[in-house]
Amino acid sequence: MRLLKIAIRQSAVAWIGPKTLVQERFRAGCRWLLTLGMLVSVVMPAGVGYATPTFLGPSTPYLSFADSPFAGQSFSYFHLEDLEDGLLNTPGLSASNHLVVSRTLTNSQNVDSVDADDGSIDGSGLHGHSMWVPAPSEPNITLTFDDGVLGTLPTHVGVVWTDGLNQVEFEAFDELGFSLGTLNASPADGNFVGGTSEDTFFGVIHSGGVSSIKVTSGIGNVASGIELDHVQYGYASTVPEPATYAMAALALLGLGGVGLRRRRQSQSEVQQKNQLIA
Repeated sequence: MRLLKIAIRQSAVAWIGPKTLVQERFRAGCRWLLTLGMLVSVVMPAGVGYATPTFLGPSTPYLSFADSPFAGQSFSYFHLEDLEDGLLNTPGLSASNHLVVSRTLTNSQNVDSVDADDGSIDGSGLHGHSMWVPAPSEPNITLTFDDGVLGTLPTHVGVVWTDGLNQVEFEAFDELGFSLGTLNASPADGNFVGGTSEDTFFGVIHSGGVSSIKVTSGIGNVASGIELDHVQYGYASTVPEPATYAMAALALLGLGGVGLRRRRQSQSEVQQKNQLIA
C-alpha cells in the first residue's frame, strides 16, 4: 500500500503538477510585465526619454533649398514657407510680431530674401520676399507650430537668418515648451542691401516634436532688426524612441525574473520528489 501511495504521488507531480505550475507561472509573468508597464508609464512622463535633440548649422551661405539638410529626405509631411506669395500661410505655422517685406509690398530697399527665390542665384536677395522685425523692436522672432492643424508636431525644423546684427541665437523648444538648447553664430557682414553671402541656416531635429523656435539677432543691441526666410518643418517617424528601448529592456528583465523563479521552483520540485521517494 505504501508503495502504491508513493507511485500515485509521483504521478501527480510528474503530470498534474507541471501543467498547473506552467499556468501559474504564465499568469505570474503576465502580472509582472503589466506591473512594469504601469511603472514605466508613471515614472516616465510625456516628453521624457526622447532622443537628445540634434542641432544643425549654422551653415553659411544658404542660397537655395538645395542647401538645406532636409532636402531629399522623406517625411510624412513637410512645408517650406518662402513667403514668395507675400504671406505667411503654410499650415500650422504662426509668427510673433513681423512684417513680410519685398520691394513691391513695402517699397523696402533693404530686402534680403534667400538668393534663389527671385529665380536666379546672383548674390542678391533684393527681389524676393522675407520676414522682418524692424529696429527698435525686440530683436527676435518666435515661430510656433500647431499640432492641432498639423496632426503632430514637426520633428525637423529649420530657418534661414538673412540679415541683422551679431550675435545671432537660435533656440528650440520641445512639446512642453522647455528649451532643447541653443545655437549661436556671428554671420553678419554689415551688408544691409540684399547681400546673400551671410545667409545662414539654423535647424533642429527632435523625435519628441518641436513646438516653437526663437531667433534673436543683435544680442545686447536692441536697435537691431532681424530678417528671416525659408521656414521649413516636417515630421518623420524613422528613429525609435529611447523610451521604446527602455520598455523592451524592462520586459526582458521581467522575463528574466520569471525564468529565475521557474528555475528555483524546478529545483524545489526535484527536492520534493526525492523526499517522496525516500
